[in-house]
Amino acid sequence: MNRFIEELAKICREHLLEEKWLLAPSLRVGHQWLDSLTLCGAPTLNIRIKTIKAMALDAAAPEMSRNGVGLISDAGSLVLVDRIVRRLRKDPSRYFSALPQSSALAQAVLRAVRALRMAGLEPDRVRPESFEVADKGSDVLRVMTDYLRELEARNLIDYPQALRIAVHALP
Repeated sequence: MNRFIEELAKICREHLLEEKWLLAPSLRVGHQWLDSLTLCGAPTLNIRIKTIKAMALDAAAPEMSRNGVGLISDAGSLVLVDRIVRRLRKDPSRYFSALPQSSALAQAVLRAVRALRMAGLEPDRVRPESFEVADKGSDVLRVMTDYLRELEARNLIDYPQALRIAVHALP
């Protein structure tokens, strides 16, 4: 038994009937940890597996409700970015117009937009020249700008914005 499971088992024995939150990188990993506890004979009563995303959304939910906004799903974000990229590709002067249209392109652009959003950057704070290819940077920033406009128009937010709301909601 590894040290983590030993310490977790100790906590479970000491706080048998109290509610316990197990913060895990994913629900699957959390259940694997619980399985390990069970195999070593530790009680697993009243343990709730939580992910960081679930905790952040729980913290952000009241403010999101007050503001009348919902969270866009990962699939919804991909569809939205794909539409924006397709629209940009129609202009032959755009960087993306030279690339073959595929779901992989939309996924790559979404990853870039998410990385910028998770870093707390807004489109007006990033220079296209910061990218390896300035034209590529210009197109990514254009997608990001249009993506944020579309979210606002639909009363939606993305996960990075939900994290910001959650941080401000904490005491």
